Amino acid sequence: MKKIIYILPFFLLICCKSQKSATASIDSRSLYEEQREKLFKYYFYEAEKAIHLSEFDRAMGLWLFCQSLDSTDAAVQQNLGFLYQGLENKEAAHKHYQRAYELDKRMYWKNYVSLLFDENEYEEAASVLTEIQKLLPDDTEVLEALSTAYQAKGDQKSAIKTQLKLQKTEGINEYNTMALYNLYSSTGQVSKAVKVVEDYVDENPDDTRFIAFLLDIYCSYDSTKAQNYQLEQLQKHPADPYILLSLSHYAFIRGDDQIGTEYMRQAFQSSEWGFADKMSQLDLIQRRYNFNVPLTVMIYDQLIKDYPMEAFVYRRYSDFLLLLGDYQAAKPVVRSLLEIDESTSEDWMTYLQILQSDTISTDAEYEWCIFNAFHKFPHSVEWSYWYSRLAIINQQIDFALVVAERAIHYNKDKDLTQEEKNYLFHLHQLCGDIYSSRDEYDKSFEHYEGALLIDPNNSYILNNYAYLLALHGDNISKAENMSQKTLQNEPNNAMYLDTYAWILHLQGQDMLARFYIQKAIENLKDEPEEEIRQHYNIIMNK
Repeated sequence: MKKIIYILPFFLLICCKSQKSATASIDSRSLYEEQREKLFKYYFYEAEKAIHLSEFDRAMGLWLFCQSLDSTDAAVQQNLGFLYQGLENKEAAHKHYQRAYELDKRMYWKNYVSLLFDENEYEEAASVLTEIQKLLPDDTEVLEALSTAYQAKGDQKSAIKTQLKLQKTEGINEYNTMALYNLYSSTGQVSKAVKVVEDYVDENPDDTRFIAFLLDIYCSYDSTKAQNYQLEQLQKHPADPYILLSLSHYAFIRGDDQIGTEYMRQAFQSSEWGFADKMSQLDLIQRRYNFNVPLTVMIYDQLIKDYPMEAFVYRRYSDFLLLLGDYQAAKPVVRSLLEIDESTSEDWMTYLQILQSDTISTDAEYEWCIFNAFHKFPHSVEWSYWYSRLAIINQQIDFALVVAERAIHYNKDKDLTQEEKNYLFHLHQLCGDIYSSRDEYDKSFEHYEGALLIDPNNSYILNNYAYLLALHGDNISKAENMSQKTLQNEPNNAMYLDTYAWILHLQGQDMLARFYIQKAIENLKDEPEEEIRQHYNIIMNK
């Protein structure tokens, strides 16, 4: 008994100490969790701020740290998915979007489903959306996505069922009407497809777009019904452009092109369509009637009449005419465009190309185009080149050099397109040829070097430079190398063979020079013969 009394106080002492230790541990854990939570909130805020500042690398590091603090936060997983998707790491993006979805299905399904669509994982997308629909049964966005997923995986029956539920939720509107029409049509359910459109028209009797659409549908399978409906709608909406457009289509189907064209004209004269509507309808009409030329020209002429200061119309019209290869018809259209809007270099270049393609263009038209374009874009390599060419034609050689060299200097450090580099090349060539004709060979060499920096394999420059360098320079071995290069490009070119033979002759290699000069004579076609024959006589008589 005494022993028990002795042990009991000791046991109570141990229990008391253990209880104090447990309480301290709980307090310590609670404090630790509180500190962790504060740390998480701080870095979460910093990550959001980094995203706002487009500091994506920093944001990635901060989100990853947030994930280490709490891997069950759906927002963190979603943001990591977004960043990995931006880096085109689809595997990592998929993992994080899926995790975010698993943590909070209602909130984070959209990005996951969108990524599944991008990956063509339509089965999985449909499965996810079916699960979401149970949670959000009347969410129209979910229903739309689910219908799309069913269509993508070829389950039209389920797509129709989902689309009908969407229509029941939203009510009849133009979007679900067209979706159902397309679904019924694609599955051969023509009567249901027509009924869907008829139901929409019954509820929206003033929506002439769908009235016109319904008339088009009737035209395709029931001409009597189409004719009756046409007369009915023409009485109700005598000047509506959609109705007129549909009447035009019906007239073309019947083979009455004159009436069809007149209805089309009236539709495009309507003030109920704005400019953007008319251009949009024009695109549809061109596709529908396979770019019917007289019809399209009539519409463009009407648009120009109604919008005489709208540059976009002239631009589109000229593109259409150039597509047909009708340069003569395109010329006045582009000229009118330039008189309205002279601010686009491409339009001026289009006009120049038309002048070059149109055999009856005059010198005055060329001069008007090049002069005005150059003064509008005085530093452009394109127009500096053409203006220099024009100056040469007019015997203003010094002026041509000034224009060309100014453009070269202005654009030497610019980041040019390939087309601009081509023009810069021609400017160097032009200057090199002019200086060589004046016996200013150092300047000529400088420009030929500039041309070769742009096109190092250009045979014309290589040949001219090699010949002049051999005659007037101090590096005949370089001249020989350049000449060899021209023969690698064009081994049977008489002029290039002659240059190489003459360079060999200048170096005393007459035996080899004879071989090449004979080959040059054998390949003479339209090249000027006199100089080559002179070289032949000198080399062969050496």
